[in-house]
Formats: sequence, C-alpha cells, structure tokens
Amino acid sequence: MKDFSLLAEAIRKVTETELISFEKHDFDKTREIMLFSLGELDN
Repeated sequence: MKDFSLLAEAIRKVTETELISFEKHDFDKTREIMLFSLGELDN
C-alpha cells in the first residue's frame, strides 16, 4: 500500500507541475521533472 501512495503522490506532483509548466509553455522542464519523478520512484 505504501508503494501505491508514493506513486499517487508522484503523479499528483507531476500533474501540478505539468499544469504550471503548460501555462508557461515550459514543456522541456515539465519532461525533465516527470523523468526525475519516475527515476525517484525506481530508487
């Protein structure tokens, strides 16, 4: 269950960041943050 909440938290953070970045048209940064978040989950 702990893994699921970590995943949910990462998705929430990425979604918030993506929305903010989308407003600023900062697509490269969004992708960087998404990849970083996914990498953190693997560790």
